Amino acid sequence: GRDRDGAERYRWSTWDHWEVPPDEAEWTHLNWVDLRDDVFYLSDQRSSTIWKIDRATGEPIWSMGAGGDFTLVRGPWFAGQHAPEWAPDGRLWVYDNGRGRGASRIVAYVVDEDARTVTEDFSWDGGAEWGWYAGYWGDVDVLPGGNLLIGAGHPAARRVLEVDPLTGDVVAALALPPPFAFYRASRVDPARCGSRAVGEATD
Repeated sequence: GRDRDGAERYRWSTWDHWEVPPDEAEWTHLNWVDLRDDVFYLSDQRSSTIWKIDRATGEPIWSMGAGGDFTLVRGPWFAGQHAPEWAPDGRLWVYDNGRGRGASRIVAYVVDEDARTVTEDFSWDGGAEWGWYAGYWGDVDVLPGGNLLIGAGHPAARRVLEVDPLTGDVVAALALPPPFAFYRASRVDPARCGSRAVGEATD
């Protein structure tokens, strides 16, 4: 990690703390980090694992996923996940790419670290109308009003969806034509993008 002036403040490396399999070309694929005061969280897409790491020692506190330190209550574990996000209500939201299942989804978990249980609290896969599969890329954001912003940017999907989690209804959707694809999507407040109106022509 670096401060605003570019000075290095903290360094952590998988090479220093994890045993590297000698026969795998890509043995890890970290795609998310959430820094806290004394810990940080990592998402490893390659092993379908979320890690909690002690910042002082660099050692794992726990791992979450199939074969990890938690018992899953309801539903399948995430597979090839991207962009986990802790919501203000304490739930952990995950864009579950569904590697090996052939279908992606959005899932929220209630995590009990003391009991070492993870309870699936919400899941949305789009159903027959909006279902998709993204073997890689994608994210989910919990918007201020409570809706979900889903970025299914894989070349086979190329869509952004806003979903009401209470009803499962898609309230807004944007589809991109091929060959466009994207990694993640975020909602931008037009008022913070300068004085030029959206769609205003330029010379």
